[in-house]
Amino acid sequence: RASSPVPSASSPSPSPMATPLERRPFERTPTERDDTAHVAHAATQLAPAAPLPGPATDAASVPEAPPLRWGRLFALVSTVAVLCAGGIVSLLIWRDAHPAASRALLTPAAPVTTVGGRSAPPGPVANDPELMNLLRRWDSAMRLQPGAQSLDRFYAPRVSWNAQATDAAGIAVQLERSVSAGGTNSFDWARSTWEHEDLASSDVPAACRAFAGATGDVVKVRAWNDEYRVDRHASIGCARLEGRYLLRLRRTPAGLRICHETWSVAEGICASCPTASVCPRH
Repeated sequence: RASSPVPSASSPSPSPMATPLERRPFERTPTERDDTAHVAHAATQLAPAAPLPGPATDAASVPEAPPLRWGRLFALVSTVAVLCAGGIVSLLIWRDAHPAASRALLTPAAPVTTVGGRSAPPGPVANDPELMNLLRRWDSAMRLQPGAQSLDRFYAPRVSWNAQATDAAGIAVQLERSVSAGGTNSFDWARSTWEHEDLASSDVPAACRAFAGATGDVVKVRAWNDEYRVDRHASIGCARLEGRYLLRLRRTPAGLRICHETWSVAEGICASCPTASVCPRH
């Protein structure tokens, strides 16, 4: 029996079109229409959306400004502290190297009221015109210049004069004797200074402390003197002395008055006559 050319329904022949859809994934190529409609390609990965801020994400995602500000403040304070410490160390080193200057800077000196009622800071005597005028007039009286004022216009009633307790009249006798023997006395006021001195200081003699009617602390003048005197005391021995000659004055209603006058042992006698018996032996 010959077979029928028409295939039977019970044994269908395989065909590519008959493959089920679930076995072959559908592949589709984007078209211009898709691009126009803003349809994303199936293979395109969308960026994950940022999470909404909430209690769990705020602390982790938002940078903390206060720690940054505190850090800057700490750095600034540290820098200032280092600079201050360096300045203090430098000041201490400078103070140790310049003890006299540091004492002058750290000890405020109050101005003194001079003869004319004006104020001037301690220093060169030329800084105070009234004091300078008094010293020049006293210098002329000391050298017994014609027309000079009498010595009692410059001295206290009792004076400690070169280790002697005397008065203006006794000083005049000493000066006349020295001048008649060829003695000379020359002050260099450009090299002379003045300063305050506590009345309770052990260097201040009793004549200054017991000066009736005087007020305030002592005005100490460190004059530069060049003196030649042949009748010098034997404890010194040298006829010529040059160096610091000390004057101590007190303020009175009539002006400044000298209550103490002597050579400085260290800066006057021993500086120009080291063989004097009052000088220490080395």
